[in-house]
Order: sequence, then C-alpha cells, then structure tokens
Amino acid sequence: MIKKESLTFAMLLLFTGMFSQQKTKDSLLSLLSKTFSDSVKCEIYVELIDSETDNSVWPKYNNELKVIAKKRIALSEGKIKQTYLKYLAAAINNEGFLEERTGHVLKALQLYRDALDIRFDIKDKKGIANSLNNIGFVYYQQLDYNRALEYYAKGIKVHQEIGDKAGMAATLSNMSSIYRDKGDTTSARKYIFKSLAIRKEIGDRRGEANCYNALATGYYFAGNFNEALKCLEASLKIRLDIDDKEGGATSYNSLGGMYYNNGDYAMAIENLSKGLFLGEQIGDKQTIAFALHNLGLAYLKKNDLPKAKECFERSLKLARELGFPGDIKGPAKALYLIHKNSGNSLKALEMFELYVKMEDSLNITIANEFVRNKAAARNYFSRLSADSLNTLILKEKLVALMASNSILLEEEKSKTSAFLIAFIAFVCALTIWLFRSQIRKKNKLKV
Repeated sequence: MIKKESLTFAMLLLFTGMFSQQKTKDSLLSLLSKTFSDSVKCEIYVELIDSETDNSVWPKYNNELKVIAKKRIALSEGKIKQTYLKYLAAAINNEGFLEERTGHVLKALQLYRDALDIRFDIKDKKGIANSLNNIGFVYYQQLDYNRALEYYAKGIKVHQEIGDKAGMAATLSNMSSIYRDKGDTTSARKYIFKSLAIRKEIGDRRGEANCYNALATGYYFAGNFNEALKCLEASLKIRLDIDDKEGGATSYNSLGGMYYNNGDYAMAIENLSKGLFLGEQIGDKQTIAFALHNLGLAYLKKNDLPKAKECFERSLKLARELGFPGDIKGPAKALYLIHKNSGNSLKALEMFELYVKMEDSLNITIANEFVRNKAAARNYFSRLSADSLNTLILKEKLVALMASNSILLEEEKSKTSAFLIAFIAFVCALTIWLFRSQIRKKNKLKV
C-alpha cells in the first residue's frame, strides 16, 4: 500500500510540471476529471484555489481539498501522512482567509493558529511563515502594531532560512505599512524599497504593483502629488495587464482619493466608480464599503445629496457586516451630518452615538499602542480632523487616556482632512491585504 502511494506521488511531480504549461482553469478541471488519485486531486485543488479569484468559487475547491486530506490522514502514516497534513493545514488556512475577508476576525485568527499548529508539528517551514504572516495581519487590523511586527519578524527569519524571496518581499511590505501607520516614514520607506527590489528580481508583477501602490501612499502623505500619481498609474497599469481585479480596485480607489483631495471631484467619482465596479465583481465587502463612502463624500462636493446619502447608507450597511470600527465611523459621521442638516434629529442622534462609539473603540486601542511612543501620539493628533466632533470631545478623551498612562503630550495645531486619513489608512490596509493574500491562499506543496 505504501509502495503504491510512493509511486503515485512520483507521478504527481510530473503533473505539477504540466501545471506550469496548462495554468488555466479549464485545463485544471480537465485533469481533475481524468484522475482517480487523491494525491493528484489535492494538488489540482491547490492550483485551482491559487488561480481562482472569485470568492464564491474557490471555497468549494477548498472544501474538497479538506475532505480528501482528512480522509487520507486517517488511513496513512509517515511521509504520506505528513503530506496530507500539509494539505489540511492549507485548507484550514484558506478558511481563515475567507472568514477574515467576511469580517469574522476572531474566527479567522483561530483558524490561522490551527493551521500554524499543524505546520509546526510537521516542520513545514514555508507553511509556518505563511501562518505567522496571516496572524500578524490580524493583529495589524486590530491596531496591535507591536504584536503584528513580532509575528512578521518571526516570519522573515523563516523565509530567510528557506530562501523564500517571494514570502520575504510580502512580509517586508507588510512591515512597511505598519511603520508608516506608526509614523516612522524612514523605516517604512526602507522596507518597501527592499520589497520592491526583490519583486523585480523574481519577476513578480503583482507584487511590484503593490509596492508602487504603497510608495504612492508615502509620496502623497509627504505632499508630493505628482510622484504619488505616477506610482499609482504604474500600479494600475500592471494590475490591468495581469487582470488583477482586486488590485485594480485598490488602485482606482486610491486614485479617487487622491483626486478628491486635490479638488478634482469629477475624476474622483470616475475612479471610485471603477473601483466600486471591480469590488462588486469580486464580492469584496471592504473594498465596496470604502468606495461607497468616498463616493458619498465626492457627491457631497458636487451638491448631489440624494446620491451621497444612498452611498453612505450602503457603505454603513456593509461596514456593520464587517464589524470593523474604522469602516463604520466614516459613513456614520457623514449620515449624522446629513440627518442633522435635514432636521431628522432622532436619526442624527443615532448616527452620532454610533460614530462616537466607534471612535472611542479606536482611541482606546490607539492609546494602548502609543503608551510608549510620544512621537506616534503627536502624529495621531496631527491627523485629527478639525470638525466639532473630533477637536473637542474625542481629542480630550484620548488625552485623558494617555495622561492616565503618564504620557506628556505636546499641543498639536496641524490638522488634515478626515478623508485623507481614511484614504491613507485604506491604502495601507488594502496593500497589506494584497501582499498577504499571495502567501496565505497559495499553498503549493512539494513532496
């Protein structure tokens, strides 16, 4: 029995070579229908998951992968069992990706940890690095920057040990985004240029586009609109060339944000609408919610109140489904102002309370993160918007939180628009989503 399985896995290597020449969905499905070998089926399912971008399709392949792996684990031993454990860990990891994408963060974190446990047991270093990166991103979403960096640093070491340049580039990019959010632009730039150099070296066009997108964020935040625009256009061109709809949506939404802040609301609406269209095509709720929120802001500037209100309401509905405070507070604030100005006091109060609740939730986390970092705290204050909701109530609350931790803060006067903050945060978040997705859903196994 074991001897027969060994022969099957030897044949699997030949099939894997065929995939490089027939990397299309139809050819993979054709191979799947012609084989009775569970090992070959598992590898085909891994390839199908890797090549499929539709979030309503690839989970079906992932479920089949998990079913076969669990069945064969119970019947196998030794190296054969270890191989199927790799497939099981890959399937669990992919389930975590899907849960996270649909807003179930805690469930995603547990699934990522489950996959990590299996990978540690079988000493699958590439899988370990993958899981560490995914867990790090979950902590990044929760604004637990120190813990996120801790997991990314562990992942980098593993990538270096096994010579995984693609994984190393992805993790470096993730770390760059965190340093940018922490206000350390020097470190952020250093890590993203390291990532870009590796991407170009290995011919990773998708990763190269992601790096350009991240660089655009840095240039824009530094006030260099022209360089930021060049980087975003370079990123968009690559993504359209390789039919990367998820990345294309990110680039369009980023361009829309930049044009909005530059006062070109017509171009903002044009690009955000394209980003919304691609987001709807792939069913990405966070991308859709972001595009709708900022379309609402652009329509407000064009004095189209009905369209603005519709966009904000749709954005809020999706943001609540996702459950992230940062996604909820933007449309809640906008709807508060709309209802207040239209005389709908009860609805305005409801939206105001929701906005403050979300802001408080974020501020508590931010305060905890910045306890040992005055510079980051000052940077946060410099980015608070100048409206009546933020300047008095919320700033005082955060001052009180940090003062309770013996932090002395200098008075800050510089302020930027709330849209700019949302834009920068989104680009960082979506960039890291894209970097991470390349190593969390691609679990190609070699035996």
